[in-house]
Amino acid sequence: MAKIAKKLKISQPFNGSSWFDFLAITALFLALSLCFWVDGANQDLTGYLSDGGVGDILFLSLLLISGWFAHKKDVKKSMIIFWRVVLSSLLILLGLRVLGLFPMFYLGDIMGEVVARIFYFTFYLLFVILLELHPEESGEALAQHRIWGYWLGGPLLVCGLFGYLVVLPAYYAPEYYESWQPSMLFFVVLDTYIIWRLGLRIIHTPSSYWKGVYFWLLQSFVIWFGNDLTETLYNSQRLSEALMFRLEPTWWLPYFPLTFAINRKYEEFADIPLVKPPKSTPWQQLLLVTAIIPIVHVLGYFFEFLNPLVESQRLSLVIVWLVVLSILAWWQFNQLVMDAGRHQPLPNNAYTVINQQHQAVIKQLDELLPQVSASLKPPDQTRQSKPIEQLERKDTEEPVKEDVKIDTNDEFKQKVNSLLLKKGSEADFDLKAFAKAMALSERQLQRKCVSIFSENPSRIIRGYRLQLAKRKLRNNEVISLICHEVGYTSLSYFGKCFKEDFGMSPRDYQKAFIASKPHNKEEFE
Repeated sequence: MAKIAKKLKISQPFNGSSWFDFLAITALFLALSLCFWVDGANQDLTGYLSDGGVGDILFLSLLLISGWFAHKKDVKKSMIIFWRVVLSSLLILLGLRVLGLFPMFYLGDIMGEVVARIFYFTFYLLFVILLELHPEESGEALAQHRIWGYWLGGPLLVCGLFGYLVVLPAYYAPEYYESWQPSMLFFVVLDTYIIWRLGLRIIHTPSSYWKGVYFWLLQSFVIWFGNDLTETLYNSQRLSEALMFRLEPTWWLPYFPLTFAINRKYEEFADIPLVKPPKSTPWQQLLLVTAIIPIVHVLGYFFEFLNPLVESQRLSLVIVWLVVLSILAWWQFNQLVMDAGRHQPLPNNAYTVINQQHQAVIKQLDELLPQVSASLKPPDQTRQSKPIEQLERKDTEEPVKEDVKIDTNDEFKQKVNSLLLKKGSEADFDLKAFAKAMALSERQLQRKCVSIFSENPSRIIRGYRLQLAKRKLRNNEVISLICHEVGYTSLSYFGKCFKEDFGMSPRDYQKAFIASKPHNKEEFE
């Protein structure tokens, strides 16, 4: 598992205070598991923990609290929506477990099962909707590729399976409805579908942060899938009751990777999502999605709970359901192919949009360079600016002779400017990279920058980045994204540097600039 995570660049599941959440869940898991692993355990207590859902209530409560504190300060809209859907799905499970403490409000066996199935259906529906979101992409790139209505394929597939596996058997064969078969088949099919989709997302997502999030979500559903298969073997009398009793704590294992996913820190990753071609277009999705319906149908006859549908002379209705679900499956397949196409090179529209954005940034940097050069001049040089300008003007009026050589200082300045344009906003562009690009040692670069700019190289890089950030703040861009775009990996350090240079935090500067438009704009230059 560690090798897979390293290969996929999935490191640092969480940092700092988030370790407390992991240790709390670990301690709770060990404490509750001892009740099942120690001989002579209290049967009433274990019944409340497993069947009553008290254990799940404790784990889900910890996860919801942890997730709320981990993402309450998110600023990216797509990211906020993504994590709200995740927390909402966990809240649905919590509500189901809380209802499990009571006799389903005395609704009876059938109605109690119906309420439970609706809760599970809502949980899966929210998670499939989650797979239709692409928080790692910009809104423009997403709009270029999202054909209206395609995102409905996944949710409609869940609704169709729910109707086919749960609603129809409840109506035509209520004697089978109280058994484990309809719900288990529903769970296993959707677990398989979600695992496949998350796996594709890991492969095609270029962002290290989102690769990690999808990776840990995938682990949770793999464990749930294994638990569903174990439950199926037990209900088919292939596992003993004593062994199943010992395996009850495995239902709490998915909460560990969920903790990793929820507490993953976006600020720890400096990568900006880029458009990259996939290894191959996932035509194999056709085999999965279109095979779901026949497999479900065959398994239904194997378990015999769908037989009454045919025996009740409603074969035409079953055929209609199969046709509808097959159409939805094909719809979903088109969605998956489009997802892969979103990461292909030209003539991909998303690539074109990002290329246009890149050209716009280059144009802004061309306008920004004079400001950067001016900011690097010491005060005594700015006082002599007029005589220098007069001399330069006089030199330009005279004809240039071929044997006149360009000042090496000017060449150095031009090289520094072009290098800053090209590499200045990259997070790994430090003093060592600066010196290597200039073909100088670090000591030589230090001396030359001080003699020409009266600033050390680190200060030059910092001044360039902060000037670029200043320009982006005026455009009312998101501060956390600006931080990464100009080369900072820590939002707090970016704010500290900005305040030291300009006397106010980035947020205060942005608010003041917006409030002063257009009359006091010169004060912020």
